[in-house]
Amino acid sequence: MNPPVADTMPRPLETTQDVFVRPNEQSRTDGYSASTMVRWLELGRMELFRRQGISPRRLEGLGYFLVVIHVEYDLIETVTLDEGFSLWTWESRLTPVKAEHSYEFRFGGRLVAVGRTIVACIDRGRVVQKLEDTPLRTPIE
Repeated sequence: MNPPVADTMPRPLETTQDVFVRPNEQSRTDGYSASTMVRWLELGRMELFRRQGISPRRLEGLGYFLVVIHVEYDLIETVTLDEGFSLWTWESRLTPVKAEHSYEFRFGGRLVAVGRTIVACIDRGRVVQKLEDTPLRTPIE
């Protein structure tokens, strides 16, 4: 029996970065569009991948694709234009075929939003691949 993926792929499982609200990211209703929130979640996930040595671009070149199969977020309060917030991203669950990432957005120590995404790996034929069977750790170009 193979060991669980988490045991075979030790790596840092969290990252924090500062993000600033740009003019095109705030709606007229003093909130954020769904697409803005999804972009911020992707920003955190891509930074986590980068720090883990995972290159989605390189994986695609090898015929593997990390696809988002679930997105959710809850906006607790808005942050205004030019204000920055800290985005904390971590891998909250790992199964043989998918990875779940969780997110917290904090401004001045206050929790302003939370989110969660689930990604799976598929091949060119759109067949789900086990994460441990894919070359996740590829050189980042």
